[in-house]
Amino acid sequence: MEVLTHAAPVKLRSCGKRDASQVLKDISVSPKRATKYKRAFAMRQQDKKAQTKMTPVSALAIFVEAGLSRRQYEIIRSTHKHIYPCYSLLQKTKLNSYPDKESYRVTDKCAEINLQKLLDHTVTRLLTHLQEVVHTLSEDERDTLSLICKWGCDGSQQAQYKQTFQNDSDSDAYIFQSSFTPLQLICGTNNKLIWQNPTPSSPRYCRPMRIRFVKESSDITNDEFNNVQSATSSLHDTKVTVADKYFSVKHTLLLTMIEAKVCNAAPHATSTMRCYICGETSKDYNNLSTKNEVTPEKIQFGLSILHVRIRLFEGILHVADKLPVQKLQLRSEDENAIVKQRKLEIQEEFRTKMGLLVDVPKPGCDNTNDGNRSRRFFADLELAGAITGIDVNLIYRFKVILEVISSGHKNNT
Repeated sequence: MEVLTHAAPVKLRSCGKRDASQVLKDISVSPKRATKYKRAFAMRQQDKKAQTKMTPVSALAIFVEAGLSRRQYEIIRSTHKHIYPCYSLLQKTKLNSYPDKESYRVTDKCAEINLQKLLDHTVTRLLTHLQEVVHTLSEDERDTLSLICKWGCDGSQQAQYKQTFQNDSDSDAYIFQSSFTPLQLICGTNNKLIWQNPTPSSPRYCRPMRIRFVKESSDITNDEFNNVQSATSSLHDTKVTVADKYFSVKHTLLLTMIEAKVCNAAPHATSTMRCYICGETSKDYNNLSTKNEVTPEKIQFGLSILHVRIRLFEGILHVADKLPVQKLQLRSEDENAIVKQRKLEIQEEFRTKMGLLVDVPKPGCDNTNDGNRSRRFFADLELAGAITGIDVNLIYRFKVILEVISSGHKNNT
């Protein structure tokens, strides 16, 4: 054995295989060295497996999620060409993820897509992504799938761009959009949850239906309602085959992705001064003896968690401003001056003690009151109560309500 272990390295060295000769010599001298070589080789093989080339779909997901430009992606790929596919493959994959060109229409002031084809495309992409999961379903479950979505519309003002329109009266100063977001994919037979949107309030899964260069108004909003409801009434089940499995998916669209302005523009709301649910004005809110009938049509809009959070925050601020006069409506100049001075004091305290700008108008939009400032406000109850003069227990109760409706869990209230 000793003669063989000595002759083998010599023979390898004479053949020019110096590395192999040195390895054989090392493991012959020290038996523990062989274990180290084996472990190092195994780790090297694992590293090679971990650095397998990424699929174009996975690379496109990273490209979109990180908001990379083509130049940025190519710089990253230049150091890891064995992992990232070339950019041309990402372009082809991205084109394949779009609906058919025949399904949408684009003009100089409007871009819209056929709702049925957009839902069909959404279902196909979703089932392809969930291929391993949906293949475990029974035939009855595959025939009774249901995709639940929320939809809504809203308008905004924007900066005008250097472009011309066929009609001189048209402008891109305002934009109005309707869109939907898939929420859940369930089985109709047993309500089994197949997929749930992990970020339902994020624009990640938002799919635009129509975008127009028009100013938001009650007529425009009602026109959008009628357009989507007409398209919804003519929807049929999506039938698709994925990996030799047949699926039938029913569609349910809920009008819940809206704000107060859109609710007030609904056909049953007679005035923006009245609550669109109970129909009462602010002077009747404290009269608990009268109860108006609330129909399911009036509560179909649901609750927007973000807007509830902002409105509660603003409501506390407005009550705090009027605490010195203790009146909802101000009818004299002295009362207006007192409330204005109190508002300035509260704004200054929020700025110096919490670093927040509250109730400050912003150009092109409402004011600085947003979800992040509301979260900061409810995170420090003692300081919020000290600044506003509102009972801390009341603020805490509002916080509990917000935590419950934003928890993502079903609750029996």
